[in-house]
Amino acid sequence: MYDYSENEEERRRFILNYDIEDGKIILHFATGNDKIIPYSPINEERVLKQMNEELQNIPRLKEKINDDLEDLKIYKTGSLGKFIISLIGILAAIRIFYSMNVVIYLLGLFGITSMIFGIDTLVKDNNIKKLEKKIKELEKFEYFFKEKEFINTNIKTNQENLSLKVNKRLTINDADKLSLEDLKRIRDEILFEKEYIHSSDKKLYLKKR
Repeated sequence: MYDYSENEEERRRFILNYDIEDGKIILHFATGNDKIIPYSPINEERVLKQMNEELQNIPRLKEKINDDLEDLKIYKTGSLGKFIISLIGILAAIRIFYSMNVVIYLLGLFGITSMIFGIDTLVKDNNIKKLEKKIKELEKFEYFFKEKEFINTNIKTNQENLSLKVNKRLTINDADKLSLEDLKRIRDEILFEKEYIHSSDKKLYLKKR
């Protein structure tokens, strides 16, 4: 998952996800550091509890990110306005103070201004896209928390040909590897099977992102 910590202290403890390998749990933190602890059901439960707590207030997180997103879009619009005003001023200056030296100087100034604006726009666009992806991810986890009891009560965990094996239950760490569409499809297939194909050999498939 993305990093939703709000300060450096939280960031040092924020678990993005984990892997289980060779009897060990490899924790991946928001700082980019990894830590390894011995695998045991109790340790995994502790990790899952912390990850669940990290997203215990999704509505507030979404509101904060939406506010940041709106601020970025307003800033980007303001930057465009400043660039246009600067361009108009440079063109006006060329017309008023027309000489080769002045033209060269102003064209150089225009080039620098365009470069700065281009870099600033690229950075803002990247930040906007990242925030939009965070919103989409939070919507996925919101759906997961809403439906996980139903899914875990009914999902078939011993099916063959699953691209992602879910043993006994679907956890927040499993959901991290799935898309919102995957979770919805799993629920819909469970509903369909419960209502129409109780005794069939229909399989549920979990697709990695």
